[in-house]
Amino acid sequence: MEDVKVGLLLRALRRRKGLRQLDVAIAARVSQPTISRAERGHLDRLSMSTLRRVFAAVDARLNLEVRWRGGASERLTDEDHSALVSAAARVLRGFGWTVLTEVTFSI
Repeated sequence: MEDVKVGLLLRALRRRKGLRQLDVAIAARVSQPTISRAERGHLDRLSMSTLRRVFAAVDARLNLEVRWRGGASERLTDEDHSALVSAAARVLRGFGWTVLTEVTFSI
């Protein structure tokens, strides 16, 4: 998710809870200007720990997701899965099938 969208979501969550930026800052143990910067999407100078505390202050959880070539990174790091996919592709190609791996339809 883009930084600006993360900031807009933080602002929407804060407003939905009826909190001021100062209320969130106190709960997250950061300054009010930090909350303001985060809501404007200026996240590059904030640590993951800080961002998680800020989102926890509005009853939300922040998850980091790494995407690579349009797919989830779990497939990249799961060697057993990769070996299984390769073996299945070899078998299917042996039967004359055209096999395309790492294709996603949800992104």
